[in-house]
Amino acid sequence: MHRYLEEVKFAASELLKGIWWEKERLYQLDSEIQQHEQAARVGYQQASFAALNAESPDDVAFSAGRYWEAYFGDDKKRHYKTIERQELHEAHEAHTFSIGALSAALLQLARQGISIVHGTPDNANCVRTIAVNWCLPDIIWAARNQAMHWEDGKFDDEVEAVFADLNKHFGSPFDEFRARNMAFEVVDQILGWKDWETLSADLEELV
Repeated sequence: MHRYLEEVKFAASELLKGIWWEKERLYQLDSEIQQHEQAARVGYQQASFAALNAESPDDVAFSAGRYWEAYFGDDKKRHYKTIERQELHEAHEAHTFSIGALSAALLQLARQGISIVHGTPDNANCVRTIAVNWCLPDIIWAARNQAMHWEDGKFDDEVEAVFADLNKHFGSPFDEFRARNMAFEVVDQILGWKDWETLSADLEELV
């Protein structure tokens, strides 16, 4: 396994970088939009309060000024960020597909290592138990198969059983395994493979 991991280290590391770059990009943009929307709401609330409680021409001028400050400041930023987000949303399916495809490729590398070194998951060490009934090699094997065959909707009994247990113990989104590629959710939430060191340590222990 060590020799195999050395051979695939570059490919696996690049896949991991791609997966987490994609997720961070989406997260950052959503965070920026939320900040601008919150700032714009505060600005409009202040302007509205000032207008309702205006007692002099200066108060009226202040409320009008605060309104336009909110419009030309935070709200305008929010507007442009929303446009950017809409453009990203139009590409969201492509991003989601990309993340899923990268994650499936990562699982394929792991599964291939198990196949070359151990033949089947049953011949590898359990390492850790997941969802009570399943060892790490079982999860890798089943998740790879789910990612490869979800569009056909044809899974073997073990894939069905693994994802039924994942849903039972971890809940959504594992109930969606018949409808979409679940490779990223497995890599992220179940395996916890954030970097090469984590992935390689898991596979090294399968001896």
